Amino acid sequence: EERQKILDWVSPINFFARQDEIFSKRQADTGTWLLENDDFKKWKSGEEKMLWCSGIPGAGKTVLAATVMHHLRKEFIRDVGLAIVYCNYKDQEIQTPVNLLSGILRQLYDRISLSENIKSLYRQHIERKTRPTISEISELLSAEMKRFSKIFVIVDALDECPEKDHCRGFFFNQLQAFQPTTHLMITSRPEIAPTVEFRRLEIVASKADLDRYIDGRIFISSRLKDLLHEEEDRRRIKEAVTENTDGMFLLAQIHMTSLATAISRKELLETLSNLTKDLGTAYEKTLERIDNQEPPERTLAWRVLGWISHALRPLSMRELQEALAIEQGSTSIEEDALVNANIITSVCAGLIILDGNTQIVRLVHYTAQQYLE
Repeated sequence: EERQKILDWVSPINFFARQDEIFSKRQADTGTWLLENDDFKKWKSGEEKMLWCSGIPGAGKTVLAATVMHHLRKEFIRDVGLAIVYCNYKDQEIQTPVNLLSGILRQLYDRISLSENIKSLYRQHIERKTRPTISEISELLSAEMKRFSKIFVIVDALDECPEKDHCRGFFFNQLQAFQPTTHLMITSRPEIAPTVEFRRLEIVASKADLDRYIDGRIFISSRLKDLLHEEEDRRRIKEAVTENTDGMFLLAQIHMTSLATAISRKELLETLSNLTKDLGTAYEKTLERIDNQEPPERTLAWRVLGWISHALRPLSMRELQEALAIEQGSTSIEEDALVNANIITSVCAGLIILDGNTQIVRLVHYTAQQYLE
């Protein structure tokens, strides 16, 4: 009980929950190309200490980062430290350098006992009702890292780490200071360039992974299975979707959601022939589908998107349901007025996702936030 109290105090950010959420949504057997890549193997073996994975928005970098962490957890025993940081445009207020470093520290304690150093720091600050400084966390992190034979740290979406007050640069410099025992892997958009020498690796949605993803989406969609009469139909979907992804898993996701809403074979084939490689156009078509719904569903969808895109922090499904149930002039919320969670997600045509573990509702990607703005 004391251990859990100290861990919760160490970091307000739980990257374990985010890791589990992302990996649970991964299509089985995807991402193996990265694990078999020579540059990745050199990084894992220690021949290369830093690996920079860049890719366009929606290329699947975050899922690959989760795949790598899952692989490392299975590969290495307790004397190897593991930590992952998921930077997120929606969490910029709490993703300060001290909180991100604290998040790494908390994950390292998953594999080692709590030291007297952390217990002492905890007692001091609890007594004073203060939080540790970044210097204290950095010093403690350096000391605890020495308890491992080596350490792997993955930072996903460094480009989404806030630039305000030089947060991104400061955090990155702190990570570099933990060399040489730390193996550092960064994922980012191409326009964010490393300031030091990194082994570079480009991330794109591979054809094999796209095929597996499309097969998976067809398998879980009873409507698609009903409309696809022959193996040739499945081949046509794979061909058309893959040709119109432009290296983006996100586009494949949007396209498959669009196809899964078809109510006839004719509509399915028409949708298939009108797929686009342009992400903005794909979002535009998704919003058109929302607008083509019946008035109650259309109104609900726009209210949901409004709440999620303008909220100062990520909302839980319960919070979103209560926000939608608020009526002008009322002082309470009736339980019967809460909109069903499945209806909320379905009317938004794939633009929102619900984390089954934390029950947090998010837009499908940060590019959706940019488009809605």
